[in-house]
Amino acid sequence: MREGQGTMTYKNGDVYVGEWAANKRSGDGAMTYKVEKRQEPFVAYNRYIGGWKDDKFDCTQPAAMGRLMFESQQCYEGYFGDGLRTGDGTQHYANGNKYTGSWDKDTRSAMAGDTASGCMKYANGDVYQGNWNDKEQKDGQGTMAYANGDNYVGKWANDVRSQAAAADGDNFTRSNGDVYVGPWKDDFMATEAASTGIMTYKCGDVYTGKWVKNMRHDPEGTSVLEIIHLSGPDKGKCDKFTGTFNNDERVDCHGVMEYANLDKYEGQWKRNQREGQGTQTHADTNLYTGQWLRDAMHGQGTYNFNKVTLTAPEGEGDEYIGEFRYGRRGKSGIMQY
Repeated sequence: MREGQGTMTYKNGDVYVGEWAANKRSGDGAMTYKVEKRQEPFVAYNRYIGGWKDDKFDCTQPAAMGRLMFESQQCYEGYFGDGLRTGDGTQHYANGNKYTGSWDKDTRSAMAGDTASGCMKYANGDVYQGNWNDKEQKDGQGTMAYANGDNYVGKWANDVRSQAAAADGDNFTRSNGDVYVGPWKDDFMATEAASTGIMTYKCGDVYTGKWVKNMRHDPEGTSVLEIIHLSGPDKGKCDKFTGTFNNDERVDCHGVMEYANLDKYEGQWKRNQREGQGTQTHADTNLYTGQWLRDAMHGQGTYNFNKVTLTAPEGEGDEYIGEFRYGRRGKSGIMQY
């Protein structure tokens, strides 16, 4: 019966050097495989150095770690149980990725709710820290620091960003400083019927509303965009748009803009500008209803003079009906006094 220190050379060319107990490899030992073993889902391995128990890899905390070397310069260094990677350990992959964290029966295991978590450093520079499911997919709470400078903190499901709502501290920060807080679906910023997502842009603008595949999209017209003035007499104040969004823009849509100077426009938009049919009520109660082009009164319309200055040629109650060109009255029209 094999006991104590010894060397075994097997018929297939495998060689074990180490400790034995009750005729089995038990204790510290090194195994070199002539015919590489197959261990799914990983590639073949050809050498193991570490603890053994009953002929199986076994290094449990706080014992010394074991080292398993694979083909293509892959390797695992960490703890084992019953011949499988179990406990804390680090795996170097052939594609350049590196995982450090918890393992359970040969799979990355840091399940949602567990105190343990795992860190994957990807070859492209991305770094994920968080929970994993038994399919070795990102699942549960986790943080991804992307190589391009973006950063996500939130829930994952089956390897993609997915959450019905954002918990305290959850957010997606773009490298340019924009910050999104809200739901995700299938790795996209996306809202359901009763949910909204909030994007605070670096410039200070804030959008609160519906999202589809990372784009502001709301055919129902309940979303709100607050646009801050960075200069001028209304510096620090916001214009507030409430209306429909189409593929991230106010394009071929309808909405209401409440301006910081107390003007108000309701009507059609195109390319983020007033265009089509609309009504503008000024802070002084003067009113224009008619056609717009590229953010200016243009086409046929009616202008009601409800309040005028002492030097203005028009009087209160006067009305102009006719042509407008780029914000001014055109050559054809009727003035009613």
